[in-house]
Amino acid sequence: MNETQCPVREIFGVVFVELINPGGGPVCLPGWITRLWPVARLGDQTLEARPSFGSLGTEAVDDLLRQLRDAGLTPLGVRLRSQPAG
Repeated sequence: MNETQCPVREIFGVVFVELINPGGGPVCLPGWITRLWPVARLGDQTLEARPSFGSLGTEAVDDLLRQLRDAGLTPLGVRLRSQPAG
């Protein structure tokens, strides 16, 4: 497990992105804590993510999607949820 993945089982993310991941491997993105779920309605996997620092805003989501595309992944759908406490 790499440092950008969260070992906990409960939902921790504030952004969920269904995506096509041709390689099927882990997704490591600077500035984000991520975890992949092998279930998706639209694609191969669902990426659960939250910023490593700072707050979630439109620019942060745009940055996440840009990083996913730059990594050769195809984001298909984005869902946001409220920032978890803690």
